[in-house]
Amino acid sequence: MKIGIIGAGQIGGTLTRRLAQLGHEVYVANSQGPSPEGDNYETIGQFYDAIKRGCRELSATLGEANLFCGDPTRQVTDQHFYSSGGRIIAINNLSTALAALEEIVEQGEGANHIQVWDGDSDVFHPERGQVAHYYRFQEIKLGRRYRRGDTPRSGPTGDPISVDWEGVRPMGANPRTSNHAASSRIRVAQEQFNQSYCALLQLLERAFNGAPEMLGTAIGAMYNLKAQAQALMQIPIEDGLTTAGPTFEYVPSSRRAVRPQSVWERRSDNNVNKQD
Repeated sequence: MKIGIIGAGQIGGTLTRRLAQLGHEVYVANSQGPSPEGDNYETIGQFYDAIKRGCRELSATLGEANLFCGDPTRQVTDQHFYSSGGRIIAINNLSTALAALEEIVEQGEGANHIQVWDGDSDVFHPERGQVAHYYRFQEIKLGRRYRRGDTPRSGPTGDPISVDWEGVRPMGANPRTSNHAASSRIRVAQEQFNQSYCALLQLLERAFNGAPEMLGTAIGAMYNLKAQAQALMQIPIEDGLTTAGPTFEYVPSSRRAVRPQSVWERRSDNNVNKQD
């Protein structure tokens, strides 16, 4: 089998050697240009630039038709879920792959790497552009909104933002389940959150690996996770000064109480029964 790997860092190198030992024909696309040492990247834009270069190299080496040869029905598209900014781009060739990667960068760091805007209209204020995620945090930190003409260098010069800092929950820094006694109220709530968090990750993995109809279920699970996090941040911890918070700790599949794949399998079984 011909296999393409983007990046020759520690993980890529190990995977390449192992696949070669198994008899596969492995092609490695190395990132060139202003790439960091190893697998460390200073910005999300730099990381995705490396992936873009890898896609171009693999397309040239393997042939575009051989590289983008997956079943299109396994991809997430607008028909599965769409109610936010940005675009869902189905990938079927090199140009669509590069467009999807650029969309990710624009949503996070701004258009063309030099703008604070992500290219969409603001969801709540359609008359103005939408600020990329990174610069939204900058608005809160600096207390002003970005306006047309502002750049990453200038910072926001628009209307002031009023933040009720007294209304911000004083969550403790870097919460961990190990900070609390087993069976304590906080520990139990954190463990339940982690179960839900890992179930969500598994739903997303299913959605983006051949079962796109699961994306709607995953989005619903995100809102449930938000409610659990908010409930945790209302529980004071022992010092009386801060509150508990979600820990986002990984739970191995063997220890999970919720198994999303069972839901997916039941759906598949139902479809088979309907066909019968």
